[in-house]
Amino acid sequence: MTSRFPQVYDAVYDAAGKDYRGEAERLKALIEKHGLSGRRSLLDVACGTGRHLEHHADTDARCHRR
Repeated sequence: MTSRFPQVYDAVYDAAGKDYRGEAERLKALIEKHGLSGRRSLLDVACGTGRHLEHHADTDARCHRR
C-alpha cells in the first residue's frame, strides 16, 4: 500500500498523532543501551514511508529502507 499511496499513509498516521521523532529517539536509546551505537548501517523493515529514518540523519549510520 505505501508504495502506491504514500501521502495517504502519512496523512493517516499524522492525523493519529504518530510520534516518529519520539519513536526514533527510543530506538537510538535501545541501540546505545545494547552497545550497538558503533554500527554503520540501520535497516528499517516494514517501515511504511520511512519517516523514522528522517530522525536518524544525525547518526553516522547509513539508513536503508526495505
